[in-house]
Amino acid sequence: RQRQMCIRDRSYTSQVKYALHNQKVLRQQTLYKQPTFQQALDCLGNKNPANHQDLLALTVDHLDSLEAELRNDNFNGYKYFWNEEQHKVTDPKPEDAARDVLVKELRIKLTDLGIFVEPEALMANSKRVDIILSANGMKLPIEIKRDYHPDVWTACEAQLKELYTTLTQANGYGVFL
Repeated sequence: RQRQMCIRDRSYTSQVKYALHNQKVLRQQTLYKQPTFQQALDCLGNKNPANHQDLLALTVDHLDSLEAELRNDNFNGYKYFWNEEQHKVTDPKPEDAARDVLVKELRIKLTDLGIFVEPEALMANSKRVDIILSANGMKLPIEIKRDYHPDVWTACEAQLKELYTTLTQANGYGVFL
């Protein structure tokens, strides 16, 4: 009897998860704002993003181009994220120091587009997200975890999704690095 109860409970769990996922998708579709013609032109012209999807796509595109620059340009930009002794790379900088470098680089790329980049933004329940982008009443939280951080495998779900993308202005969107 106990075993049957456990099996039955598990089947409801998957149905409830499925329903919750569908509800989140419907919520995002309902909150989607169709851009005006001018907003679409601005977005295509590399100006202000019209909605959360545009802000996310623009951010990911700039992160990708920044990675390519830092990794491949001849000025060894990747060293901004590493400590050096006698002109030799020794070990990675702490997460907060690397975040500050990333904030500086993102500000250079995004400020002219009307996107504000802030480090350590205060969120609900006195939590702090690593970086938050703001534009046209929208927010995009960015959570960063180093590869050796104990929460690297759980932070996307437990921090970004559960704590930061629930912000009304984020509309369920966020970036995990």
